Amino acid sequence: MLQCWKDHPEFPILHQYSSDDWSNGTYNELWRDKPPANVDFHFGKYVSSLGFAKILNDATVIVCPSAMEGFGHYINQARAAGALVVTTDAPPMDEFVDDDSGVLIHGITPWADKATMGQNFMFEVPTRAICESIQDILAMDPHERARRAANGVRRYFKQRQYFKQSMQTLQAMVYQR
Repeated sequence: MLQCWKDHPEFPILHQYSSDDWSNGTYNELWRDKPPANVDFHFGKYVSSLGFAKILNDATVIVCPSAMEGFGHYINQARAAGALVVTTDAPPMDEFVDDDSGVLIHGITPWADKATMGQNFMFEVPTRAICESIQDILAMDPHERARRAANGVRRYFKQRQYFKQSMQTLQAMVYQR
């Protein structure tokens, strides 16, 4: 993601919060001499739950180019907050977001064919694909961005309700035994 903003200084400001050494190393490698005007990089800073909620609520677009995802907590938090979510077109990310309720990053490739409980669970998300998705958003009419974000909120609550009902059904089945 950082490389994309390096390649496109015309992009709006990216606020990136990270605590992993890889992101910090990439940032320092890309901008050794001078911080970029279009990236506000926060490394290793603790963000409280309330602070994190404020960040999500203030954001209109949240970019989540996941190479792999467990449950998708931060994608769900972004959807619930009403942001337009940009994420990888691969499972499970594409189970939370589709092209009508966000923006999918297309053109990804699997890193590994097999895992113990499934296939294709890690993906390469090329810089080019991230940049194309951001360019698509910037070319979108503001009403289209808002429509997709609103669809993302609706999809989040619909999926949440489905999950709750499914768990209640499972619980009832277990207690009947």
